[in-house]
Amino acid sequence: MMYFNVAIIGSGPAGIACAIQLRRHGITPVIFEKNEIGGLLRNANFVENYPGYADGITGKELITKFNNHLKKLNISPIFEEVIKVNFTNEIFNIKTDNSTYTSKYLVIASGTVPKKLNIEANNVFYEICELYKHNLTHKKIVIIGSGDAAFDYALNIAENTDAREVVILNRSIKTKCLPLLKQRALENKKINYLENTELNENMEYDYILGAIGREPNDKILRFAQNDVKNLFYIGDVKNGHFRQTTIAVGDGIKAAMEILTR
Repeated sequence: MMYFNVAIIGSGPAGIACAIQLRRHGITPVIFEKNEIGGLLRNANFVENYPGYADGITGKELITKFNNHLKKLNISPIFEEVIKVNFTNEIFNIKTDNSTYTSKYLVIASGTVPKKLNIEANNVFYEICELYKHNLTHKKIVIIGSGDAAFDYALNIAENTDAREVVILNRSIKTKCLPLLKQRALENKKINYLENTELNENMEYDYILGAIGREPNDKILRFAQNDVKNLFYIGDVKNGHFRQTTIAVGDGIKAAMEILTR
């Protein structure tokens, strides 16, 4: 059983920032990641509010820069899924799908999971990075949702694939997205935006992409969290609707600094 002073669950912007800050002070944390690094940045078409990138940067490019930073500091994530965490005698016991680890400090940067659609349909996806594993050439993609993610997904697919058509289905007449994203989508000839519309059996499509919201991915802890001093939540798992890369990075830095004062 391997012991680490600090364990971080999740390698999105928050987890990565926390690890970088700790490493600068001589602490090498362990990062657990069940998929690929980057968190929701893997779904981001274009990030335009990250300081230092006045012209914007793609999610993929920003992930590459984060990954290179980790490599420069010799931080190598363990690609295993954390199944559960117990807390005994001031020590966190972390059970993954492959092994068991212990740590003094635990940082939860596990992000969010998508809310599922209440429909019975084939070829349904909830992450654009998973959809991209399929050939979208001449395909019709239906996106269900009305927030930033729905419109960003639509622009991503329209601009970066040979999909035939992208349809955004908004089940109401109100949108929850940044007006700029909606404007860009309406100006794109490959994107068809439909208000007050739901998926029906007569609608043709090849793939469905659900974007109706997300909820915290926080079901792995198996202990009462009252008075557990060395437990930290950072990033989207705790920030509700404030899912921004800049906020997540700040959370990670702050958590690392708090750990360093103890």
